[in-house]
Amino acid sequence: MEKLAFFLFQNKSLIVGLLYRKDFKDDLQFLLEGVSEFDVQGESIASEVMVHGPLAFPIALTPAGKAFIAGAYYGQGRVILLSHECYVARDSLSTFLINAIKWLDEDRKGVIGILPSLKAAHTVLSKSGLDCQLTGFRKDLSVYICTSYSDAQCAEIQEFVAEGGGLMIGGHAWYYAQTHCGCNVMTDYPGNHILNKMGLSLLGNTLIGGLYKAPEIEQSCKEGYHFCNMLHRFAEHVYLGKELINHEQSCFKQLGNDCASYLQMRCHDSATYTSVVAILSDIVKKFGFPQVCSNCPVKSAKDCLMLHIGSEVYKVSPDPDALLPYIIKDRPKFPTVSNARVRISAKTEGSEEWISTGLYLSPGMKTNIAVPPEIIRKNWQVQLGCQTDDIGGAKVLKRAPVVHEQFPLDAEMVQVCNLWGGLIYIIAPPQSKVNGVEIVVHDAVQAPYFKSGETSVADWVDRIRQAPAPWAELEFENIIMTLESEFIRHLDRPDKVAKLWDTIMRSIADLAAKPNKFPRKERFVADVQISAGWWYY
Repeated sequence: MEKLAFFLFQNKSLIVGLLYRKDFKDDLQFLLEGVSEFDVQGESIASEVMVHGPLAFPIALTPAGKAFIAGAYYGQGRVILLSHECYVARDSLSTFLINAIKWLDEDRKGVIGILPSLKAAHTVLSKSGLDCQLTGFRKDLSVYICTSYSDAQCAEIQEFVAEGGGLMIGGHAWYYAQTHCGCNVMTDYPGNHILNKMGLSLLGNTLIGGLYKAPEIEQSCKEGYHFCNMLHRFAEHVYLGKELINHEQSCFKQLGNDCASYLQMRCHDSATYTSVVAILSDIVKKFGFPQVCSNCPVKSAKDCLMLHIGSEVYKVSPDPDALLPYIIKDRPKFPTVSNARVRISAKTEGSEEWISTGLYLSPGMKTNIAVPPEIIRKNWQVQLGCQTDDIGGAKVLKRAPVVHEQFPLDAEMVQVCNLWGGLIYIIAPPQSKVNGVEIVVHDAVQAPYFKSGETSVADWVDRIRQAPAPWAELEFENIIMTLESEFIRHLDRPDKVAKLWDTIMRSIADLAAKPNKFPRKERFVADVQISAGWWYY
């Protein structure tokens, strides 16, 4: 095994935490014997596999370096993960699949148990000459083949592998991610309950099928991307000043994405996980966090990586308040209001609806929200921040890629916080109907908020427009505008602005031959940068 050291500089002493990564050359030679390509063409859409354990390794990758088949050692056993269950039954992958079954079986020539719903896989894998049987999980199997869509026997399967059994598991997570809005795929997806401990995870993003070349084994072992190895090299670069070669620098974006995914596992009872959190926290403190804004955009790949790491490690840090000054150095202090009561009324149809509260949280500010029983555990959410566009694909960043957070309203009292702060919204799910239920926000900053029919011009001029929050909202009949407060501080007649926009929106409705009153108000949100198009300031 190759010994990998992570270096942390803390209290003027060098602390060395050790991780081990196996040389997988022999494994790849066995698995790829007679395999020149992976034919995963067709309509099946797979998920990306994240390889994060020191005893896990990628096997098949797209030209962009995204893994869709991977392997791992776990305890005394072995694992093969395919990121779509149909791959387990593909004739075009039969050579690899038979190699994989034999690698998992470790020459025991035992029973290969195949989940009964994978009948086509039984046909392909029976060519291995091994005893393949359609059966549920049994402890007397040599290898068990199943999908990633159930965790009903999670502990038993993990124990089976740890004691020397083989596991081949196929499935994707993208559909789960798309149909479970607000979920954490790393912690909530059933297959990841089994896989995370084994150093592998299925991500929520998609991979399109194709005809992909098998990796060059020597090159893959020497230069292939691996999360543990790349994080080790980046830590050496930060703490010891070791230069990174061009190939390693080209992996910064992948490393940032993987750091974000890995941190979302929130395995605070794992020594490896807590070590990685500590390493990344120290890197943020030592290397510094780019103070990104429109006048100081982030352009280098290294700064983009730090922007990603800092944003994500803050969310899982055991002491986020200690990390906050390193991430946001200039945090204005605003006066707050206590126990702000907000009445919520909503009648949604086929889509969710944001409900403005007129309240704001400063960067890193925590608050508790008392939730009425009418909306608890009914898919309602609280959102912090109005800019929801993910700009992570941009080469130049004028803000962090993601600056909003959402939290489910699943308890009588919910604590919320967002590194970047933001306006507070309540999100009503589709097909919801409530009238005048009340939430109580324990601590918040008042925001300038004008609502036609409810806010008087006198109150606006005398008091509301001077509310301290840096973001303001103007809510009219059919449109809500969110913009920086500096643009409305001297607005004396919001009623005239409302009249103008009511006329504009009614004209749009007439042009579309629709009722003048929209079923859901349109929103215009100012942003310093958007992911596509050109309309931003």
